[in-house]
Amino acid sequence: MADLVESMSVGARMRRRWARSGQFFGAVVAMVAVIAAESVLCAAEQELPVAAAGDVAGLRAALHEAVTLSAAEAEAAPEAAAHTAPDDQAADDADGLSVSLDTTFNSKYVWRGLLLTDDPVFEPSISIAWKGLSVNVWGNMDLTGVNGNRGDFNEVDVSVDYSMSLVGPLGGSVGMVFYTFPNTAFNSTTEFYAGLNLDVPLSPSITAYFDVDEADGTYLTADIGHSFDLPQLADGVTWSLDLGLGFGWGSADYNRFYFGGGGSGWTDLHSSLSLPIQLGDHWTVTPSVGYHAVLDDDLRDAVANDDNVVYGISVTFSF
Repeated sequence: MADLVESMSVGARMRRRWARSGQFFGAVVAMVAVIAAESVLCAAEQELPVAAAGDVAGLRAALHEAVTLSAAEAEAAPEAAAHTAPDDQAADDADGLSVSLDTTFNSKYVWRGLLLTDDPVFEPSISIAWKGLSVNVWGNMDLTGVNGNRGDFNEVDVSVDYSMSLVGPLGGSVGMVFYTFPNTAFNSTTEFYAGLNLDVPLSPSITAYFDVDEADGTYLTADIGHSFDLPQLADGVTWSLDLGLGFGWGSADYNRFYFGGGGSGWTDLHSSLSLPIQLGDHWTVTPSVGYHAVLDDDLRDAVANDDNVVYGISVTFSF
C-alpha cells in the first residue's frame, strides 16, 4: 500500500509540473528541434548539388511546421491534468527535474584563449537536469558578417554531464561534448571529460578533456571561484558578485591542432566577473566581463589576438 501511495504521489507531482510548465516546455522542445534541424539541413546544403537545393528548402519548411505543431500539442496536453493535480509544492520540487533557457549576448566569442569571433555574438542554450544528470544544447550565432555567416548558427554543441558526490567535500563529474559547426567548413568533433571539485572555500576544480576525433589531444583546466552575496535590492530581488579564475594546459597534439604549432604547455588564462540578479523564483539577469590571455610564447606568436576582454549579458528562465 505504501508503494502504491508513493507511486500515486509521484504521478501527481509529475502531472502538476507538466500542468504548470507545459507551455514553456513545449517552446523549449521546439527550439531544440529547430536548432538541430537547421544544423542538419545546413550541412546537407553544403554537400548536395545546387539542383537539390529546392528539396532541402521544402524539407526545412516541413520540419519547421512539424516542430510548431509538436510544440502546440505539448502546450495543450497538460491542461486536463491540471485540474486533478494536488497543491503540494514541497513534493513537487522533490522530484529534482529542472529546466533552464538562457539567452546570452557577448561582445566577442573567445574559447580557451582562442578568438573565434571578434564581433558581437548571440549564444542561446537550453539545459535539462535531473538527479545529477544534465543535457545541454548551446549555439553561437555571429551578429555581423565578420566570418561570412551573419545571422546563422556557426556552432551548435550538445553536452551530457553526470555529477556526483564522492567522499566528504569531494565531488566528481564525467561527460561528453559533441561540437558541430554548421555553415562552416569545419568538421564536427567529440570530447570526453572527467573532473574533480572540492566543496570548500574558492571551490577548486580540475577537469581533463580528451578529444577523440579531430584534435586527438588533451586539454586540462584548473579553476577557482567564489560568490559574494550582496545586500538585497528589493523584495524578491537578490544579487551576488561572482568571481572566477582558471588556467588551461594543452597537449602537443591539442596545441598543434588549435593553434597551428607549439608543444605541450600552459595555453590560456581565463577570468570572469559577473553580477547575477535574481528576479523572483525563475528569472535571472547577469551582466558580466571576462579577460582571456594566451600564455605560452609560441602559441601567442601563432595567433593574432592573444589578449581579449569580453563583455556580456544573459537572461535566464528556469523552473
